[in-house]
Amino acid sequence: MADQKMAATRLIEGRARPVYFGVALLLLIGLLAVRRAHAAGPRQRAVDGRVIESDGTPVNGAIVYLNDLRTKGVSTYITQQDGAYSFQQLSSDDDYTLWAQQGSRKTRVRTLSSFDDRPQFHFILKMPAPKAAE
Repeated sequence: MADQKMAATRLIEGRARPVYFGVALLLLIGLLAVRRAHAAGPRQRAVDGRVIESDGTPVNGAIVYLNDLRTKGVSTYITQQDGAYSFQQLSSDDDYTLWAQQGSRKTRVRTLSSFDDRPQFHFILKMPAPKAAE
């Protein structure tokens, strides 16, 4: 009876070794990949685009807001005649919200997620039509 238990134990141990080796190899590969990503330093990204009216013409003098949801910091950009804006060197580890405002008009809020790994974002921010005076 004891011989049968020892034989069964050896059989199980013999099969388990390749599994342990495979798991250890996968862990090593994963650790090397993480180390390589950290050695490259923090990745940065950028967002740019234009602020336009509902008819497609550029908005001059709109204030574009970029809100870092982790730090609560807000950056702004005032558009010129072409309606263009640009924010550079954004952390890929943070989430951001982006919108434009001119007077009482405000575009819809766009989101840059830390789960989206694109290095460059391009958003056209469309101003709603001005409300008619009552």
